[in-house]
Amino acid sequence: RAAGFEVADLVHALTEETGLDGEAIRDVKLLERFAILSVPASDLERVIECVDGTIVKGVELRLEPARAAG
Repeated sequence: RAAGFEVADLVHALTEETGLDGEAIRDVKLLERFAILSVPASDLERVIECVDGTIVKGVELRLEPARAAG
């Protein structure tokens, strides 16, 4: 949110760069300095490879998989 992002901006960046359907991007939580979202596990590596480093609204997106708690 600090960068002026909306959920639609993130979903659009992912769909543009990966070809994923917007329906495949779920549980988007846009927080002040980062976002959390879900994509199908089978697409995870491709999403990171295609989207990491993409510029949206003048900000470079940095993606990494969430680490499981425990």
